[in-house]
Amino acid sequence: STPVRFVPAPLPETYLDARGPLDLGDVAYRSLDPGFGGGSLKDSQVLKRASELGQVFVSVLNPRDPRKNLARMLRAMDAVLRSAPDAVFVLKAAVAPGTGDLDLCRELVGLAGGLGAGAARIYVVGMDLDEESMIALHELATFYVCASHGEGQNLPILESMARGTVPVSVRNTAMQDYLNDGNSIIVDDW
Repeated sequence: STPVRFVPAPLPETYLDARGPLDLGDVAYRSLDPGFGGGSLKDSQVLKRASELGQVFVSVLNPRDPRKNLARMLRAMDAVLRSAPDAVFVLKAAVAPGTGDLDLCRELVGLAGGLGAGAARIYVVGMDLDEESMIALHELATFYVCASHGEGQNLPILESMARGTVPVSVRNTAMQDYLNDGNSIIVDDW
């Protein structure tokens, strides 16, 4: 399939021009499986393998926003990862400064009601990322995941589409204006 190159919304030029090699810098993550701990995205061999195979799922959201349908998204991604052993899901969580990644991971696992074997490949990034790191994260992704019940414009999905990522999303609210079967994988319900 052809990557999405047209997004019907104004975006800064930085999202539209070609970039060089990805540089994730020192972006730290924690696995949702406490036994796997965490590390740096740039050093993760599992993430490198998933990237080579085009099996990286990404989402950017506030985990405390109930519209994001996060518990169901995490359970669905756990099931996907159990059936796709080389895939990885990177969740960039927009959280308040000082929120520890370990505390956030515990909260997310509790929210999802416990997860299976796929949790080891759900990487949570709780730190603030600069613009270049966010661009690198979007370019690393093959799929952008959105399970939200309600959105305005949903700038993260538009930014990801502008980088060539395919949305895996529900089609509701404003997203009905730009998501369709030709540029997205539409999920009827999470």
